[in-house]
Amino acid sequence: MVKLLVLSDLHLEFCAFEPEPSAVAAADIVVLAGDIHPGADGILWARATFAGKPIVYVAGNHEFYDGDWDETLLLLRRTAREHDVHFLENDTVQVAGLRFLGCTLWSDFAYFGAHWQEQSM
Repeated sequence: MVKLLVLSDLHLEFCAFEPEPSAVAAADIVVLAGDIHPGADGILWARATFAGKPIVYVAGNHEFYDGDWDETLLLLRRTAREHDVHFLENDTVQVAGLRFLGCTLWSDFAYFGAHWQEQSM
């Protein structure tokens, strides 16, 4: 049995977070499911915090705050490669016999125009 440690919405730009050491020790794979930290800082934090663990990282909308989608995506992919983190954006990866699929999910409530925004929400 593979044990996952799944964390999301840590928003490290607002306050620090220290995972429970026993939970980290028990985990075979760490899954970070978005809104960890803007830009690539969440990937750097993850590698430092979960040294030696396989990490699967999916960005949330906060990773893209104050940045351009395409540039931020390139930064996230490059930083993940450099730090041995599996970053998923419309991607899949197999780790320890498990297949992970990941993409950022969010909605543009104004996609059909401002007059439909309230109904979309």
